[in-house]
Amino acid sequence: MKGQQFVVNVDNKLPVHIVWDKFLPDDQNRKCLDMFLEKETEFVASKVNHGQLDGERRRSKSYTTSSDVKSLLEAALQPTLPELFSGLRTGQPEKPKFEFQSVAHQDGDYYRVHIDTAMRQTGARRLISCVYYLHSHPKAFSGGHLRLYSINGKTHVDIEPQNNQIIFFPSFYPHEVLPTCVGSKLFAHSRFSIAGWINKHL
Repeated sequence: MKGQQFVVNVDNKLPVHIVWDKFLPDDQNRKCLDMFLEKETEFVASKVNHGQLDGERRRSKSYTTSSDVKSLLEAALQPTLPELFSGLRTGQPEKPKFEFQSVAHQDGDYYRVHIDTAMRQTGARRLISCVYYLHSHPKAFSGGHLRLYSINGKTHVDIEPQNNQIIFFPSFYPHEVLPTCVGSKLFAHSRFSIAGWINKHL
């Protein structure tokens, strides 16, 4: 896993997570970014839990990730699964399932503290969460950091979004997206990400 950096929680002071830079080849990274730009009109207000709109908890726009980008991400993730499950200390299921959602955070958008295992009724249990970041060049937004909390909530780590970087963490860890600032207000300058979950089928 070239370019990968492990940050392991050995003393319960920081949440365990994995940061992997340059996750995809440049042409595949560009293909993912193009999906956002081409599908701008299909992004709708993001929902929480059972398809509810709750602007107090979450403000962003989402789109069902295109099948070709899903296939591309699954192909990149599949060979790394043993290292991911080992590094995050999460038991690996026999046949993990993947789930993805494309998200655009525009000016003032955020996602309050939550966990990814809450209120799941899909026949699958989320084990590992990941966030793949994309953005235009030069970067045209600020903020939008991913904040990961320790289980006891006493410590946290903030991760600044960087293009072609992916973050992995156990799905039961509390986390949030801090407010994003996009000065131009243009969709193309948004904080783009593909949220993913590696699931165990129940």
